[in-house]
Amino acid sequence: MVRARRFPGSFRRLISLSSVLVLVMALVVAMAVGCHRPASGTQGAPTSSGPSAPSQSPPSQSTPQGTAARPFVGSAEISLVEALPEGRGLQMLPIGDSIAVEPGKSVTVGLQPLPFHAILAPAPASDWVQKNVKVEGAKVELAPADTGTLSFTIPASTKEGTVTIALSSVVPPDGQGNTVTFTLNRKAEPRGTLEVQDGGTWRAVRPGESLRQRPLDLRVVFSSDMTAGSLQAELARRAGTFKWENPKTLLWHLDDPPAVVELDLRQGRGTNGLLVMGDLASAYTGEVPQLVAFDLIKGTTVNPTSTAPATAQATALITLPADVRTALISPDGRKLLVSAFLRSTSRAQNPPIATWVIDTQNGSRRVMPGNDASYFAYLGWADDQSVVALTYEGEVRVAVVDLGGRVLRSWKVPGDGGHLVSVSPDGRRLAVMIGDFDREDQAERLTPYELYVIDLASGQTALEAKDFVWIYSTHSEGRGRNGPAWSPDGRELAAVGDRKQGGGAYVRVADLQKRGLDGTNQAAVTEGASIPDLGHSYQYPFSWSADGRYWVIGDRIVSSRAPFETKGQLSGLGKPLWSLSPLVVRGETDDYGPIRAYQVGAGSAPFLSADLPVGWDRSGTFYGIRWPDYRFRVVWQSGL
Repeated sequence: MVRARRFPGSFRRLISLSSVLVLVMALVVAMAVGCHRPASGTQGAPTSSGPSAPSQSPPSQSTPQGTAARPFVGSAEISLVEALPEGRGLQMLPIGDSIAVEPGKSVTVGLQPLPFHAILAPAPASDWVQKNVKVEGAKVELAPADTGTLSFTIPASTKEGTVTIALSSVVPPDGQGNTVTFTLNRKAEPRGTLEVQDGGTWRAVRPGESLRQRPLDLRVVFSSDMTAGSLQAELARRAGTFKWENPKTLLWHLDDPPAVVELDLRQGRGTNGLLVMGDLASAYTGEVPQLVAFDLIKGTTVNPTSTAPATAQATALITLPADVRTALISPDGRKLLVSAFLRSTSRAQNPPIATWVIDTQNGSRRVMPGNDASYFAYLGWADDQSVVALTYEGEVRVAVVDLGGRVLRSWKVPGDGGHLVSVSPDGRRLAVMIGDFDREDQAERLTPYELYVIDLASGQTALEAKDFVWIYSTHSEGRGRNGPAWSPDGRELAAVGDRKQGGGAYVRVADLQKRGLDGTNQAAVTEGASIPDLGHSYQYPFSWSADGRYWVIGDRIVSSRAPFETKGQLSGLGKPLWSLSPLVVRGETDDYGPIRAYQVGAGSAPFLSADLPVGWDRSGTFYGIRWPDYRFRVVWQSGL
């Protein structure tokens, strides 16, 4: 079950453009009048904070009675940011200190968006900006400067050129005249591409690739001439030998590379003085991940009389991209939907994600849409030829996507966030639990969740249960992993909630075939098992066995029918994956780590020789990913 966050942009700790401007304005208001800082002429001499105060007191003005005084303007500043894709929009990430821009002088800047700020004293009237500020070479949106700060953003550009900002009806620093002009010379920032020598030919490192050549020859090819000394300290601390082949090409030779090689390019500067866009040249060189299959049902891997867990044997199938994050096996077992992090050169805290459909017989790959888990989260298979995904296009939507990446159907998901979702066993419906955070019990930190069901063919959406369960929330949005679970026949939905005062957990069941018992057209809801000694339920994935007889609640297997007896215990916190036997496979976490297979009523829990559980196909084969070097993978930084 996958949760769409309440505010989809919060998957990355980036600062939006509006946040940058608000921060700068707050600093400006708080600053005392200070010394004027001279401009450097390039990004090479940043200032230490927001816009500087005027370098001298405004010259005395003789102002006719009833006429507003012309504002004094000293210097201005440009904030350095990098525009990064965030879903279908952009986020602005600060990449360094601001740079000063002096009237009558030019400064070299890049092609990224340029937030511009200048202090005006005294603050002009609200209509002053529209009358007296002219920008040439770029289209900008101007806002009043009646707070004493003139702020706007010059958009990103694909072409080099000059931008001039002219302010009239002002007092210049020297007191002469009434016009001030700032000149920005826009040049392309350097960018680096990591390449590998393969069979005597240089080529770009491919997404998800494992570089197994020994020795390994890499190079970073920059888009413009570099100042070699700007990267000297970084090269000195990295393994291998380096040589500048020319001002644009850095050669890198490694006889015996570690599992991951990388260069931090953040201090790199071109000969034009501009910082490198993107901060990391990285490649994975360790062991290649493999998809493996287990015949757990027909085999003899479960031995009830064994006192020590056995190790189930696996059949290796195909190799997979490095840095695999999630994987879903198709019902027929012939295709694998894989999402993997990309080792990119972005300054973003969290890396982009690529998704492929991979043939489990021959390893051929097709790229699927969506490069950001915040905005294109794959939930499961609708059938053997299409998958279900959550998307964000100004609103949360559920989509059915074919294996060519074409969106077949798309429907709005109710609510504005806090979603816990689950695809029905037949792939035709989506269960959605939505947290009503406005009604959160602040004392108990419990949030009520409504239960909806969306028909993925028609888009028909029905409220099945209001206040279905109350779930303990560690944050205002919650971080639940305990979304709704379908019965195998799709007739019922169950979910786990939390009782007040730490009174344990409980299960509630909604019968979608019975309606109107409470005077509404909602599903009939009954009480299920009660687990008084279970901790907060948000920590545990909840599941319903494939034969319908059991639930996994926390660390135990419980009968799904009264009297709800405990039938066994499991270790770990990973999502339980059921077969019809009934056999359940569970990892220590939802991430990489030890995996065990449990059979209800058996005393043995054999380890599986894999590192990431994937799931069962309809024939009863279980799949996992074996990746001994998984500790070197790219990881998500936001704690999700």
